[in-house]
Amino acid sequence: MIKTLVSNIVELRKPCARVESKEDVKQIIQDLRDTLAAHPEGIGLSANQLGYNKQISYLRIPTKENKEKKTLEYLETIMINPEIIERGKPLKVINEGCLSFPGARAITRRYNFVAVHYFDENFKEFTNLFVDMQAFAALHEIDHLRGITIYDRKWVAR
Repeated sequence: MIKTLVSNIVELRKPCARVESKEDVKQIIQDLRDTLAAHPEGIGLSANQLGYNKQISYLRIPTKENKEKKTLEYLETIMINPEIIERGKPLKVINEGCLSFPGARAITRRYNFVAVHYFDENFKEFTNLFVDMQAFAALHEIDHLRGITIYDRKWVAR
Protein backbone atom coordinates (compact mmCIF):
# COMPACT_ATOMS: atom_id res chain seq x y z
CA MET A 1 0.00 0.00 0.00
CA ILE A 2 1.25 3.49 -0.81
CA LYS A 3 1.66 5.35 2.47
CA THR A 4 1.94 9.05 3.22
CA LEU A 5 5.51 10.03 3.98
CA VAL A 6 6.28 11.23 7.51
CA SER A 7 7.76 14.73 7.42
CA ASN A 8 7.60 15.53 11.14
CA ILE A 9 11.26 15.96 12.09
CA VAL A 10 10.54 15.15 15.76
CA GLU A 11 9.16 11.74 14.72
CA LEU A 12 11.99 11.12 12.25
CA ARG A 13 14.59 11.82 14.94
CA LYS A 14 13.40 8.87 17.05
CA PRO A 15 15.69 5.83 16.68
CA CYS A 16 13.92 2.71 15.40
CA ALA A 17 13.54 -0.56 17.28
CA ARG A 18 15.38 -3.65 16.07
CA VAL A 19 13.32 -6.28 14.31
CA GLU A 20 13.03 -9.38 16.45
CA SER A 21 13.97 -12.73 14.95
CA LYS A 22 11.46 -13.90 12.32
CA GLU A 23 9.06 -11.08 13.18
CA ASP A 24 6.39 -10.59 10.51
CA VAL A 25 7.59 -7.66 8.43
CA LYS A 26 5.95 -8.48 5.09
CA GLN A 27 3.44 -5.60 5.22
CA ILE A 28 6.10 -3.04 6.10
CA ILE A 29 8.31 -4.23 3.24
CA GLN A 30 5.41 -4.17 0.78
CA ASP A 31 4.51 -0.65 1.90
CA LEU A 32 8.16 0.43 1.41
CA ARG A 33 8.18 -1.00 -2.13
CA ASP A 34 4.81 0.47 -3.09
CA THR A 35 5.55 3.90 -1.65
CA LEU A 36 9.02 4.16 -3.21
CA ALA A 37 7.56 3.10 -6.58
CA ALA A 38 5.15 6.04 -6.26
CA HIS A 39 8.17 8.35 -5.79
CA PRO A 40 10.45 7.61 -8.77
CA GLU A 41 12.79 10.44 -7.78
CA GLY A 42 13.76 8.44 -4.66
CA ILE A 43 16.32 5.65 -4.36
CA GLY A 44 15.68 4.55 -0.79
CA LEU A 45 13.11 4.57 1.97
CA SER A 46 13.07 3.54 5.61
CA ALA A 47 10.24 2.20 7.75
CA ASN A 48 10.10 5.26 10.02
CA GLN A 49 9.37 7.43 6.99
CA LEU A 50 6.11 5.48 6.75
CA GLY A 51 5.35 5.62 10.48
CA TYR A 52 6.76 2.21 11.43
CA ASN A 53 9.26 2.12 14.30
CA LYS A 54 11.32 -0.77 12.88
CA GLN A 55 14.86 -1.07 11.52
CA ILE A 56 13.96 -1.82 7.91
CA SER A 57 15.18 0.03 4.83
CA TYR A 58 14.63 -0.50 1.12
CA LEU A 59 17.11 0.61 -1.55
CA ARG A 60 16.13 0.78 -5.22
CA ILE A 61 19.08 2.19 -7.10
CA PRO A 62 19.19 2.47 -10.91
CA THR A 63 22.13 0.52 -12.31
CA LYS A 64 21.59 0.30 -16.07
CA GLU A 65 19.39 1.81 -18.75
CA ASN A 66 17.84 -0.34 -21.49
CA LYS A 67 17.51 2.22 -24.28
CA GLU A 68 15.56 -0.11 -26.59
CA LYS A 69 12.86 -0.82 -23.99
CA LYS A 70 13.19 2.64 -22.40
CA THR A 71 13.47 1.07 -18.96
CA LEU A 72 15.91 1.07 -16.07
CA GLU A 73 17.36 -1.90 -14.23
CA TYR A 74 17.69 -1.57 -10.47
CA LEU A 75 19.67 -2.95 -7.57
CA GLU A 76 17.01 -3.66 -4.95
CA THR A 77 18.00 -4.38 -1.37
CA ILE A 78 15.96 -4.87 1.79
CA MET A 79 18.07 -4.25 4.91
CA ILE A 80 16.73 -5.40 8.27
CA ASN A 81 18.73 -4.39 11.36
CA PRO A 82 21.64 -3.04 9.27
CA GLU A 83 24.98 -2.43 10.95
CA ILE A 84 27.88 -0.60 9.36
CA ILE A 85 31.02 -2.68 9.79
CA GLU A 86 33.46 -0.67 7.66
CA ARG A 87 33.60 2.80 6.15
CA GLY A 88 35.83 3.81 3.26
CA LYS A 89 37.67 7.05 2.83
CA PRO A 90 37.82 9.61 1.44
CA LEU A 91 34.63 11.37 2.35
CA LYS A 92 32.76 12.87 -0.59
CA VAL A 93 30.73 16.05 -0.43
CA ILE A 94 27.28 15.50 -1.96
CA ASN A 95 24.09 17.50 -2.41
CA GLU A 96 21.59 15.23 -0.70
CA GLY A 97 17.80 15.23 -0.68
CA CYS A 98 15.18 13.27 1.23
CA LEU A 99 11.67 12.17 0.27
CA SER A 100 10.43 13.23 3.72
CA PHE A 101 11.48 16.82 2.98
CA PRO A 102 10.40 17.49 -0.64
CA GLY A 103 12.52 20.11 -2.36
CA ALA A 104 14.98 20.41 0.53
CA ARG A 105 18.68 19.80 -0.10
CA ALA A 106 21.62 19.59 2.29
CA ILE A 107 25.33 19.47 1.56
CA THR A 108 26.58 16.39 3.41
CA ARG A 109 29.75 14.34 3.57
CA ARG A 110 29.47 10.61 2.94
CA TYR A 111 31.93 7.74 2.70
CA ASN A 112 32.55 6.50 -0.84
CA PHE A 113 32.10 2.88 0.23
CA VAL A 114 30.58 1.12 3.17
CA ALA A 115 30.31 -2.51 4.26
CA VAL A 116 26.97 -3.32 5.86
CA HIS A 117 25.82 -6.41 7.74
CA TYR A 118 22.04 -6.97 7.58
CA PHE A 119 19.24 -9.48 7.10
CA ASP A 120 17.03 -9.61 4.02
CA GLU A 121 13.26 -10.10 4.04
CA ASN A 122 13.71 -13.88 4.46
CA PHE A 123 16.04 -13.26 7.41
CA LYS A 124 19.00 -14.48 5.42
CA GLU A 125 22.20 -12.86 6.69
CA PHE A 126 24.34 -10.71 4.36
CA THR A 127 27.41 -8.54 4.44
CA ASN A 128 27.60 -6.35 1.34
CA LEU A 129 29.93 -3.67 0.10
CA PHE A 130 28.10 -0.63 -1.28
CA VAL A 131 30.06 1.84 -3.44
CA ASP A 132 29.43 5.47 -4.42
CA MET A 133 25.68 6.10 -4.99
CA GLN A 134 24.81 2.78 -3.34
CA ALA A 135 26.92 3.72 -0.32
CA PHE A 136 25.39 7.20 -0.09
CA ALA A 137 21.87 5.71 -0.20
CA ALA A 138 22.67 2.97 2.35
CA LEU A 139 24.21 5.50 4.73
CA HIS A 140 21.24 7.86 4.32
CA GLU A 141 18.73 5.08 5.11
CA ILE A 142 20.75 3.74 8.05
CA ASP A 143 20.82 7.30 9.39
CA HIS A 144 17.01 7.32 9.23
CA LEU A 145 16.86 4.16 11.34
CA ARG A 146 19.10 5.84 13.92
CA GLY A 147 16.94 8.98 13.99
CA ILE A 148 19.38 11.12 11.99
CA THR A 149 18.09 13.37 9.19
CA ILE A 150 19.91 15.25 6.43
CA TYR A 151 19.56 18.37 8.57
CA ASP A 152 21.61 16.65 11.29
CA ARG A 153 24.29 15.73 8.73
CA LYS A 154 24.34 19.12 7.02
CA TRP A 155 27.93 20.16 6.44
CA VAL A 156 29.13 23.72 6.27
CA ALA A 157 32.57 24.37 4.79
CA ARG A 158 34.78 26.44 7.06
